[in-house]
Amino acid sequence: MTFSTPKRHAATSHGKATWYEYYAGFTPKFVEDALNHLALLSKVRVLDPWNGSGTTTQVADEHGLVGVGYDINPALVMVAKARLLSATVQPSHKSLCENIIKAASRVPITFRDPLEDWFYRESALHIRALESAIQKILIPPQPAYTSIAARANLRDVSSLAAFFYVALFRTVRELTEKFGTSNPTWTKVPLPVERVRPQASIINSLFRNHVASMAHAQWSGKSDALLSSHNHGPSSQSAIEVGNSTNLPEPAASVSAAVCSPPYCTRIDYAIATRVELAVLGFDNLRELRESMIGSAIIQATMPEPQELWGQTCLSFLENLKRHRSKASESYYLKNHIQYYASLYKSIAELDRLLAPNGHCVIVAQDSYYKDIHNDLSRIIEEMTRTRGWQLVDKRDFNSTRHMGRVNPKSTNYRSPVVAVESVLYFRKKFEDGLAALGDLNVDTGTLPIHV
Repeated sequence: MTFSTPKRHAATSHGKATWYEYYAGFTPKFVEDALNHLALLSKVRVLDPWNGSGTTTQVADEHGLVGVGYDINPALVMVAKARLLSATVQPSHKSLCENIIKAASRVPITFRDPLEDWFYRESALHIRALESAIQKILIPPQPAYTSIAARANLRDVSSLAAFFYVALFRTVRELTEKFGTSNPTWTKVPLPVERVRPQASIINSLFRNHVASMAHAQWSGKSDALLSSHNHGPSSQSAIEVGNSTNLPEPAASVSAAVCSPPYCTRIDYAIATRVELAVLGFDNLRELRESMIGSAIIQATMPEPQELWGQTCLSFLENLKRHRSKASESYYLKNHIQYYASLYKSIAELDRLLAPNGHCVIVAQDSYYKDIHNDLSRIIEEMTRTRGWQLVDKRDFNSTRHMGRVNPKSTNYRSPVVAVESVLYFRKKFEDGLAALGDLNVDTGTLPIHV
């Protein structure tokens, strides 16, 4: 089996993949390789329960398959929806952009807008006016302005509306660029006097530029041109929605394959990483979103017990972490990792429920370190899936120098700088093995507590 490296870099980004620079994304070429190898029949459903910026769903859709994508982060759902946009809307993007700018009018907001973390109020209100105009023109109307944050779901948001939201994301990102840090997943919130105050004309100009740039990238991108014969436009059955990977609203055995990558165990706060975009959508208090994410830095009030079904590699890692001499290892960091692996196992159990018998699953996983302790995520996933009766068909390892371990200079106190290993794991769900051998054991929760 041949897989290209999943790691994104400048040379692998073209077409719609350039619309939004997502730190944790993988390349369209990698997904193409995976789908070509699986040789799936037309119109079968391909799932990504951690869909992120939407590479799996975009490439699946372009290959004549039905992409099914979920992500817990509404900002990333918007990006992924945009990437399903058909090339048939090319002539309309410019006129729609002008209509949005023309329709932008002050939204009667009496409360503090989350955009005011970075902008003085007059600038924040104009950005909000553009966002309101996108809703007014491209999303089924509400009796009064309602922020995206207040909506129960994003089903009414079309790929065309999402396209303009992403252009507004890019506009606001450009205006807040000065607040970036050496950590690519973090944008600082400045002191009130350090906020920016761009004029409405500047904001409008940047918005026009990003709409034009995205349109040019879509219709001149090598990948999109190569796959244009597979683009199904508005009739596509592919769908993307907000959802938690541990409990998805899909029937059992409803997908033929999954191509995905769980959040890595590196304590990246993906809600904070998209704080600017979430502010555009009207999100202010992110605590609930942060708490629900895999790998959350926030410790839950009720702590799950480590389980035998997580595998010996996982349990040994937790035991070594507990015994580590560094401060807070046995308290905060142990709880943080237990939370992560509890959610990961539940997500794998949910994947197992949704995959059809003999279904395929390609998972990308990257290892990491806690201080000097190796956290071998790919091996842990192998052991977790084995308890579900999955067969590991193939594995490919790729060295990566682009990882969070290089962002933290204190990591050298415990080990020399190392190259992270990003693994591509190809599994097949075997119908006849696995779960039956576990007898009366509750395989959804793995209720055989192991106290570490």
